[in-house]
Amino acid sequence: LDFHTIYDDLSLPTLDDGLGNPVEIRCLRQNHPQETYGWEICYLGKKFAFGADNEPFAGFEKGCDPNLVELFRGADVGINDGQYSFEQYLGREQNAEPSHRGWGHAFSESNAHLIVEAGVKRFFTTHHDPASSDKRVWELADKTRGLVLNLPHPNRRCVEIEAAYEGLTINVLE
Repeated sequence: LDFHTIYDDLSLPTLDDGLGNPVEIRCLRQNHPQETYGWEICYLGKKFAFGADNEPFAGFEKGCDPNLVELFRGADVGINDGQYSFEQYLGREQNAEPSHRGWGHAFSESNAHLIVEAGVKRFFTTHHDPASSDKRVWELADKTRGLVLNLPHPNRRCVEIEAAYEGLTINVLE
């Protein structure tokens, strides 16, 4: 596959796991100053979605980027950039840099909308700010969980939301 021909949305040819089971893979170009892609992998009736570095588009309060929602739609497990709180993103948090707009990273509120709109079952935040303590990373995951529980939407449900960490193993097929 020549990655120089990748466009905004690419479905790769269906692969085989060697046992006759299809593995479907799709990638989606994301909103980031450099070129980054999110991935969807479907296997044995389960769906895994991964969002690399990505920033919500303007107007996220009215919903997420529809392409990102489709990438995550119905995912059994979703992992997405969770670098900031909305206050950090806007530069309104105490000791925060002026603004993180345009840096290509997501925040708790955008992830909450993504989880609810896409109906993700298990969600993990990743790509944490290196300056954040472990406590802060977990606070952001907890904040995302609280926001999900308060969003009025038919897909809203109690989902498992955690912060990913080095060495974490997630069994998508469970």
